[in-house]
Amino acid sequence: MGWKGGCVGILVFCLAAGGVQAKLHHPELLPIALGGRNPDLVPGPPSRISPETLFAQKSLIRSRILREWEGILRRVPQLKQGPGDFLDALNSIQDPQCRAHFTFYLFALLPFLPSVAEDDDILWALSMLDATGKIPEGILEGNLFEWGNWDQCLAIKVSLNESTLPEGIQGNFTGKYCLTNLIFMDPAQRELQMRAIRPKPRTGGLGEMASLLGALPPAIGVCVPSSCSHQDLSNFLMGILPMLGLSDVPIIPYMDEKSCHAEPYNEEERGTKFTRADIIVACVVMAFIIMAACGTILDLSMQNDPDRFKEIRKDKRVIALISFSVYTNGKKVLNTSSTADTLGFLSMTWVVMGHIYGFSFAPQWRNLGTAFEQMFSDWRFMAIANATVSVDTFFFLSGLLVAYILLRDLKRSKGRFNPILYYLHRFIRLTPTLAIAVALLATLSRHMGNGPVWSTAELQAEVCQEDWWRTILYVSNIKIDGRFGQCLGQDSRQHIPTIALQAWYLACDMQMYWFSPFLVVPLFFVPFTVGLGYLVIAMIFFGYVGPFINHYIHEFPATLIPTAMLNDPEGNFFAKAYMVAYVRAGPYVVGIIMGYILHHSKGKKIKMSLPTVALGWGVATATALAIIYGLTEQFKLDGEQLSVTANAFYGGFHRTAWATCVAWVVFACVNGYGGTLHLPF
Repeated sequence: MGWKGGCVGILVFCLAAGGVQAKLHHPELLPIALGGRNPDLVPGPPSRISPETLFAQKSLIRSRILREWEGILRRVPQLKQGPGDFLDALNSIQDPQCRAHFTFYLFALLPFLPSVAEDDDILWALSMLDATGKIPEGILEGNLFEWGNWDQCLAIKVSLNESTLPEGIQGNFTGKYCLTNLIFMDPAQRELQMRAIRPKPRTGGLGEMASLLGALPPAIGVCVPSSCSHQDLSNFLMGILPMLGLSDVPIIPYMDEKSCHAEPYNEEERGTKFTRADIIVACVVMAFIIMAACGTILDLSMQNDPDRFKEIRKDKRVIALISFSVYTNGKKVLNTSSTADTLGFLSMTWVVMGHIYGFSFAPQWRNLGTAFEQMFSDWRFMAIANATVSVDTFFFLSGLLVAYILLRDLKRSKGRFNPILYYLHRFIRLTPTLAIAVALLATLSRHMGNGPVWSTAELQAEVCQEDWWRTILYVSNIKIDGRFGQCLGQDSRQHIPTIALQAWYLACDMQMYWFSPFLVVPLFFVPFTVGLGYLVIAMIFFGYVGPFINHYIHEFPATLIPTAMLNDPEGNFFAKAYMVAYVRAGPYVVGIIMGYILHHSKGKKIKMSLPTVALGWGVATATALAIIYGLTEQFKLDGEQLSVTANAFYGGFHRTAWATCVAWVVFACVNGYGGTLHLPF
């Protein structure tokens, strides 16, 4: 069964999940499934049917509706089993409430006679069907997600006459939205979860869709009665797979509790429920908003009438309050009069652009398969596909500033280094903002929206509540107790980051900062050439030898090559080669070297001949372009991959080499060889 069978399976499954509109004119089938009572929809007075009668009529009813099944077979040729097996699928639902409500829903859709369709009692079933995702167009092109209608499903309220239902079955329920993933895997591996999927080897062209379907499970939104749990729905969907002729297709409908959502039936029970932590964080945020408003008003008043506030201008309390001014802080943040942070600005826009593409690939793209293949086959797209070196620019700048500022402070203090002040200053400078972000994600963020995939925000809130300390202490990129714990965008119960990877950078940068004094402080006490040699040795070890060995031993790909990532579901590359400080330290050490050089040459412009400048710009430009565009062939879905040794060379060297290119840009601009770009060193 190849990729074609899988795609056909999706088509049939979506048709079944979306509802097969067939005319079944035997309402006596409904009591069999419900357990003995006719609902109001079925003509005739309510009646109680004994189990003996049900058993006696079951075979008769099955034979009678076999004739009607031929009409359904004409609509869906893939259906292989009879309607009796459909009843077996319903019986696979364990919860009696769900089984009754679900059966009532399905059979309410079958007698599509005009007299019934006009009855208001059937409109809820039609709305539930309408809110369920249907067959999307372009499945073979990678349109793998059909969300259905979240709001329409949750707005459904049903009130049945309980006197016509089996004893113990409630008549009130609402619509429940469940996002169902269709997982493709070998039948012998059906117990594996989604993150353990390993796609089959690539065959190129449309055959790549098989790998994409394995790595990005298709999803369809299903609207069901609120009495049904995710397990009930999963049991039913698994029960109808043989009916749809999908027994041999490795498809598993997968969802968990957080994939489903329903509103309470009673209006007074609806609404947002805040915990004590939510209220505390909301009060803190409100306090900041009030201080920002008061500080802004006072700031503007003092600027408009400086004489009136002359006496209190130097008051520390006033200065503290004005520090919250949106106006003054906004002017500083949005100031464009200086080119000092040009590298940071360009790198940040590059990072944002790369993440926009990276995080929008699956759910938002309707032609994922075609776009995936076309983009990665175009060399121009490499500026986006291979944009991870933009992060190394920030590591370089961080190392440069740490070395430059620390050496300056050592000069002012005549070589006295205060480690407590050094580490405490950095922690206080970064942690409050990070702590607010963690607190918001752990509490209020989950109340700020809803929708089919909003369960990721709820999951992230749980992770932040459990592992907030890992992020606050900047150890979220270190595996502790067998798992990571990144509050900002990672499920700590998984092996790898799953959504966003914001926190890993802060952890890496802080860990490098912790280690920096061991490299920088000795530089103050030794001659320049000795210190430079000391740093070059450190750069070779941390920037070349270490990453090369790490890539070679683990046989990692050169970088985040898509096809290689498809075959790394456990995220070993991320965990051991991408977000760990000792592998990403090369650019940071290059930054320390440049900060050391700039500190030593402070106030003195280094003169270079025109050929030297041209050679420097030429080598730096050629190296940077080779780093970005050199793997164009390997990024293609059917491209030839590098050997283990070649991957180790590129993976071990390219980040430090990129930082060296950026170092030349800084060095040239500081000494007046950067055109209109000048840096304040």
